[in-house]
Amino acid sequence: MGTPRRAALVLGAVLALVLPTAGAMAAPSDALEDIDIQAAPAAMEQSGTGRYFIQLDSDPIRSGGEAATIAAEQEAFLDGAEAANMPADVAAAYEDLFNGFSVKAPAQTAAAYAALPGVTAVFPVYQVHVSEPIEVSPQPSNTIAMTGADVAQSELGHLGTGVSVGIIGTGVDFNHPDLGGSGAAGDLGDFPNDRVTAGHDFVGDAYDADPASPTFNPVPEPDEYPGDCNGHGTHVAGIVGANGEVTGVAPDVEIGAYRVAGCEGGTDTQMLLSALEMAAADGMDVINVTLGARLQSWPDYPTTAAADALVEEGIVVVAPVGDDGASYTQTAGSPASGHGVIGVASYDTAETAASELLVTSEESDQFSTGYLQAAGAPALTAAIDGAPLARMDDPLGCTPNISGLAGSVALIGRGTCTFYQKALNAMNAGARAAVIYNNTSGTFNATVLGTPRIEIPVVAIVQEDGRALADLLDGGATTSVTVTGESVDLRNPTGGLVSGFSSWGLAADLTLKPDLGAPGDSIRSTYPLEHGSYATLSGTSLAAAHVAGGAALLIEAIPDISPAQVLARLQGTAEPSQFSLAPQLGILDAPHHQGGGLIRIDTAITTDIVVTPGKISAGESADGPHAETITIANYGDEAATYHLSNVNAVATAVDTEAGEMQNTPGFLIGETVVEMPPSVTIVAGAQVDVVVTITADQDLPEFTQYGGYILLTPEGEGNAQMIPYAGMKGDYLEMPTLTGVADVVLPSLGALNCALFENDQCVDVNGSAAPTSGSHVYAIAGNDFPTVLAHLGVPAENVSIEVRTAGPGGRSERLVATILDLDRLGRDSGISAWVWDGTAFDSASGEFKPVPDGRYTFRMVVRHADDGRGSETWTSPAFEIARNGNAD
Repeated sequence: MGTPRRAALVLGAVLALVLPTAGAMAAPSDALEDIDIQAAPAAMEQSGTGRYFIQLDSDPIRSGGEAATIAAEQEAFLDGAEAANMPADVAAAYEDLFNGFSVKAPAQTAAAYAALPGVTAVFPVYQVHVSEPIEVSPQPSNTIAMTGADVAQSELGHLGTGVSVGIIGTGVDFNHPDLGGSGAAGDLGDFPNDRVTAGHDFVGDAYDADPASPTFNPVPEPDEYPGDCNGHGTHVAGIVGANGEVTGVAPDVEIGAYRVAGCEGGTDTQMLLSALEMAAADGMDVINVTLGARLQSWPDYPTTAAADALVEEGIVVVAPVGDDGASYTQTAGSPASGHGVIGVASYDTAETAASELLVTSEESDQFSTGYLQAAGAPALTAAIDGAPLARMDDPLGCTPNISGLAGSVALIGRGTCTFYQKALNAMNAGARAAVIYNNTSGTFNATVLGTPRIEIPVVAIVQEDGRALADLLDGGATTSVTVTGESVDLRNPTGGLVSGFSSWGLAADLTLKPDLGAPGDSIRSTYPLEHGSYATLSGTSLAAAHVAGGAALLIEAIPDISPAQVLARLQGTAEPSQFSLAPQLGILDAPHHQGGGLIRIDTAITTDIVVTPGKISAGESADGPHAETITIANYGDEAATYHLSNVNAVATAVDTEAGEMQNTPGFLIGETVVEMPPSVTIVAGAQVDVVVTITADQDLPEFTQYGGYILLTPEGEGNAQMIPYAGMKGDYLEMPTLTGVADVVLPSLGALNCALFENDQCVDVNGSAAPTSGSHVYAIAGNDFPTVLAHLGVPAENVSIEVRTAGPGGRSERLVATILDLDRLGRDSGISAWVWDGTAFDSASGEFKPVPDGRYTFRMVVRHADDGRGSETWTSPAFEIARNGNAD
């Protein structure tokens, strides 16, 4: 195939969360605990679909490009590819929001396309995954109260009337009664209806773009109905605008359903780009992109740039920043990283609605706890009533081949092994159900998906209740369990704090992301009728849905409002939360974790004071102090005086000595110097420009991402406002891009034991891709392929890999093939394995042919994210190809 195939290693990393002294603040040594973080899979993050976006010279039509010019450029590219004996296999052509193509090609061919005249960039088309559902019985919801949407509805009278919100995701069950349908499960229903008024199906039920999925089927077969057999899109639609058993943020909006994913698996960014074009053409006022490319924080990635172009036209675009919080900084995704796109973080809900479980014992009164159903297991029902509660000999349930649980409900602590392993061990021990309790504050959503399938109910409860039940059992109590069918509200100790799964900024170009946040943890909303009508899910996509609904209320309240004004009103009136990992310290969480804070829609609508821009991106401190002009406008009837001050927030530093950039962050707080007038008076109907100058604390470690908030405190009545700012201490150009992970020194020459390649991706790795020492001989047969192991600690402007012949002493000599040349790659969350199959493109025949046996080297060049002004180069040790095992 002539292409490097990228696979993943999943490595565990222990992140020591410490608060080094910087400036005036030092934390108690026991304020934070060490936590174990397992890096998310990096499998084919950069090229998992076998398709690439080819970007051409001119701007697309919506950005001012001329249709005739674009047509000529596209024809020239196709002719050039044909002349080079590598005709383009076009999967999709674009001119409206992107000038170019999505092409099916080996990476080597895509690298060759990058050199053709008129080609300005080659981007990978990413896989986009859909969150696994967590289904529960109908329960009350309180999340719209956290955002002030209830006040906007009941007191201000805004319901989103006359505003359209396009939802790009898995479709919408337009037959759901809360979304304007008849409510009959299995009935096809009417589309469009009074609520779901527009939409399009791009893929069909069977479509699944994930090669690792058992239902992998990358061939779209759309039909005329953008229904939802997955559930995620219907859940989002309910948060935006349900009106029934569930009340959404804007219960009178019109909904557009743009389906880009099937019943199982995922989709890709090619489909997202097509859906953005369609939603804009249908005249949506707000576009809510529910799915995105993870770890892709480049504002000029095609889907991100397309979303920004729509914002420039006056369409509000809202997107989740992603669920990669465990990998820390610069993990925000696309299109949330767009300059004008509202990128949304998730906050934990103040209360979690749960189903009730009663435990009765002769030794004490009844004990009530609320549970959340685990994904991948049967629902907990009254069938277990009367069963005793029991503990395993191993309280964490990680020991297999145990006994003594027959007929009981197993109580298991969280930690050490996976939820699936705990459930499997309990099932094999004869338990009728398993109750897993948290090992930290707050609620959690467990998943026990796996093979063999878990056949017993599995539920999750909070730590406090789990410990109380464990103490009861340890005291020798005789118990019985009852499922009451009632619902209970669990107070969430982490309510109002940023969710642990929520991704961090800054963006690849150091702009501040996220922009703001909303509830996204354990949200109950609508679900397809055939899957139970209602469900509770978690994720930043659910937080983004709250913001999309909030934007609709703002548009109804202020019809001529621009997208920039929507963002500024929401940012300035949002409420930043305390540092989520140590709220007891009284320090605000990082702006590059929460943006402006938790939205207050009612205040955003009614405020007379609006600050634009609503955030400040200070860039790198190597450029000197950052000066920016903010405009404070007074839309009220009276003059207003505000006092201006600075509030520092948590910063994130990286351990440069360990060479593990972004993998061992420390948390600290610096004394940022912010110069601005101490107060300002704005007369009614006027505005005042204020110059703000930000200077990073010079005592902060290099490459620390720091930030804080400019606090505007009113003199007399009025609402305080907080404007987030963030930047990086040091010179971005000097920040290492190629870094190690844990104890692995990278880049490295490796050997991949891969059982199955599909779509240029290793979808089944037997063993691991371990670094080799010195030279290595590859058979280019079975699973023995030359491999580059690497980790991008920060985003890269461009990554290329060449294969060259190896001369004396392993010196790189003649170029054999450029097997990779990709632009704007996001940072890695694990170790990536770039695999070469031992072929090179032969331009004379137009085929990939095996290279001769012999000695070769890899040469990897990574251009920095700092406008590509610098680069890092790595040359592998010489390796040998010996197909018949005859090494020289």
